[in-house]
Amino acid sequence: MKLADQLALFHRVMTGAAPIGEAAPALREHGVDRETRLRVYVHAYLSRIGGVLEEHYPKLRTLLGDATFRPLVRDYLRAHPPGDPSLREAGALLSRFLFHTTPKNYLQIDLSRLERARVEAFDGPDADVLMKEAVAALPPEEFPSLRLALVPTAKLLLLSTNADDVWDALEDERAMPAAALDKRTVLVWRRDVTVLHRTLEADEASALQQLDARSDFAGVCECFATQPDPTARAIELLLRWLDAGILRA
Repeated sequence: MKLADQLALFHRVMTGAAPIGEAAPALREHGVDRETRLRVYVHAYLSRIGGVLEEHYPKLRTLLGDATFRPLVRDYLRAHPPGDPSLREAGALLSRFLFHTTPKNYLQIDLSRLERARVEAFDGPDADVLMKEAVAALPPEEFPSLRLALVPTAKLLLLSTNADDVWDALEDERAMPAAALDKRTVLVWRRDVTVLHRTLEADEASALQQLDARSDFAGVCECFATQPDPTARAIELLLRWLDAGILRA
């Protein structure tokens, strides 16, 4: 057997695409039964990558419990064996897998999406942050044209459940709220080396969606046109965003 064919067969066995007995003849005798040796490799493969997924989805693991989470990881890895050299990408399709295998478990799906967004934010690109001092130094006539954009790690995540409340309860070791269908927008971002997320009010979510198109402050004010004082609300949120470090310089 050619080396490339041998490696391909070994990979199929590791990922569950082929039975162990199919690859055993390709191994040389080495004191220990061939199938036993292969089972050690299969276990190591699932254990190593499964450990990464446990780190990336800690709240989902807690919610489900190990007795459910670990078989889920096994089935997921067999359906979606990693195809990227980075283990960061091993769990990238977990929420999609949950959607297709447990389509009505909306809370689990949303919780996995939130945890994945946090992983992506942690490894996202750096960017200079717009500082409050720089904004304060602007002449008043330039304020309406102040360009605003989110830092690269910031992501607006649309949820259909209270998965964010469940995440918070698990993080704080509080009693978990009952699962509920509730559309909301969560902002996920990284400040320095810390990943954060926050549930947004409806008008704030709408304004931040404008920033994806690199809006200016005047445009943000237009988002609050129906409020008694659009400019005051825009300034309130601008200060909040500057303090959070979510705006790019």
